[in-house]
Amino acid sequence: MRIIALIDNDSLGLIAETEVLGVNLDISEALIQLGYAKKYDDTKPIVGNSVNVYEPLSYPIGRQVFYNDSIYRSNCVTSATWVLSEWNCLVHGTNAI
Repeated sequence: MRIIALIDNDSLGLIAETEVLGVNLDISEALIQLGYAKKYDDTKPIVGNSVNVYEPLSYPIGRQVFYNDSIYRSNCVTSATWVLSEWNCLVHGTNAI
């Protein structure tokens, strides 16, 4: 399930109006129930500052994201693709590969 953050919360890796990446179904549902996120609307592919699949995706230093059931913080300006050496794992999820 794709979700869009409704609030800014760096400790959770949330940025308002931005797609939350790499969370499993349980975390997605919890964020929606708490009012921290909403479901992605496929009829409106670009919502506010959400992820635009036609443009490269990169993050500034210090940005936290959910990825593969874990929380990571960027240690540099990241590449458009996932490069593990550009991230520090803060919390390793139980379902992470």
